[in-house]
Parts: sequence; structure tokens; C-alpha cells
Amino acid sequence: MQTFSKTLKKNETLNPKILIDDSEIKLFNASESLAKKLSGSKDYQEVMKSLIDLKDSIDSFFDNVMVNTDDDKLKSSRLALIRKIRLLFLSVADISYLSS
Repeated sequence: MQTFSKTLKKNETLNPKILIDDSEIKLFNASESLAKKLSGSKDYQEVMKSLIDLKDSIDSFFDNVMVNTDDDKLKSSRLALIRKIRLLFLSVADISYLSS
């Protein structure tokens, strides 16, 4: 699995201390827990189940959080959180190839 900190863009910084909405805090906590669980895991079915379990947290995030806020630091953290979730999925498989 790729290390998340190496894949952030220069202007993206994930600072969990400035996350303010319950939905983004829950998603951050779930992603942290899942990242620890996935590191080194070889059980593909368990990994996929764990990723699917993020669905409600992801839905809540996008339903309740305005990512492109005027606060640049908060916006950067939110974008970095989205990127982190994306990388968790890509650490298992790039499912974009399945649509071809």
C-alpha cells in the first residue's frame, strides 16, 4: 500500500485538528482505522468489505460538507481527506479499468 503522505499534492495538507463537521471527522477517523487495518493485509475479501463499510461515511461527507470552502486550510484538509480515501481504494485495485 502506498504511503499517504508521499502522495499529497504540495498544497494539500490533511490537518485533522481543523476538521469541524461531524461527517468529515467520522470519515477521517474511519479512514485512519482502515489504513491501519489494511497495512500488510493479504485477505482481499476482508479488505474489500472494509472499504465497502466506508460507504455511509463517504455519503454523509458529500451530503453534509462543502469541500470548496473559503478557508484555504480547511479546503486543503478536505481535499487531502478525499485523496486519502481514493488512495485506500486504489491500494486494493484500480476499479476504473473495469468499465472498459
